[in-house]
Amino acid sequence: MKRTSTNKKSGTDWERLRKLQDEEIDVSDIPVIDRALLKKMVVRMPEKKAAVSIRLDPGVIGWFKRQGQGYQTRINAVLRSYVEAHSQCVPKTCAAPVRLVYNAKGAQQDRGRQTMKVIVMLCMLALPMVSTASTNEYRKLTQQLEGLTAVDGSAVGAHGTPGRFYTLSLDILAQGTKPDFQRMLSSTNPVVRLMGVYCLVNTHTNMSELGLPATIFADTSKVYYAPGGCSMMRRTVSDIAQEFIRNPQGLGSLRREK
Repeated sequence: MKRTSTNKKSGTDWERLRKLQDEEIDVSDIPVIDRALLKKMVVRMPEKKAAVSIRLDPGVIGWFKRQGQGYQTRINAVLRSYVEAHSQCVPKTCAAPVRLVYNAKGAQQDRGRQTMKVIVMLCMLALPMVSTASTNEYRKLTQQLEGLTAVDGSAVGAHGTPGRFYTLSLDILAQGTKPDFQRMLSSTNPVVRLMGVYCLVNTHTNMSELGLPATIFADTSKVYYAPGGCSMMRRTVSDIAQEFIRNPQGLGSLRREK
């Protein structure tokens, strides 16, 4: 087991913190949770996972592991997104090898049903992992999105052109799907997370069905925000997400100007 050294002197001014009064504490980064926001929130209870063993290509499992801790959770999220997008589609055949390991203690299980579940998962894993939008153009758009550091709107900024976040959103909305937008919410890049929120609120007429995770409303990561052009400010992901919900087209019209 790795041990983290605690011998280093803390840089925190504990004496100042002890003397700090409640009214002196900066709470500007804490999102306002009101009744209107609570009505839009959706509580999702975790489901009990079923333990199975499957054989995956080394490249597939390697890719997920390289993303960091929690690779099994990410694999499950990819499968869930596909199931939600293709709930009526059940593949009939699959030539991939299957090896099942049953963990129930001596319990007799329906092998046919369990085999079909694993076959469905293997067929899903054979499909593109990064996006259900299979075009190379969409992948290029997401790569460009990863390079952004600001959320800007359609108003002309300092460079004499509309904001890059806004112009990219038009193409991403046209080519992406709901599972694509939902995957953005778990990105390590706060601008990508906000693009996921922006695309979801602009593809839903009923805001109560967004299903945004609670982590978005508690996200204190800050990005540059310029909905009106040149004037930039630092705002938290939570604050901007709530603005998107209140005004889905606050960055500009979703119709591309000719």
